[in-house]
Amino acid sequence: AAIVCTFQEYAGRCGDKHKLCQAELKELLQRELPTWTPMEFREGDYNKFLSVLDSDKDGEVDFV
Repeated sequence: AAIVCTFQEYAGRCGDKHKLCQAELKELLQRELPTWTPMEFREGDYNKFLSVLDSDKDGEVDFV
């Protein structure tokens, strides 16, 4: 339940409240998992995260 609540806290700022856009995913990772996303993370690293989590390749992350 905590994962879903955290997801919902960040989702929707770019539009769809049921999905995370790249900016929302980046903010979630930086704030909630700072040890997973060190300062030296580059934009390409976030793109890789997104591509792994984006199962339908729409550029956003969801639980569907």
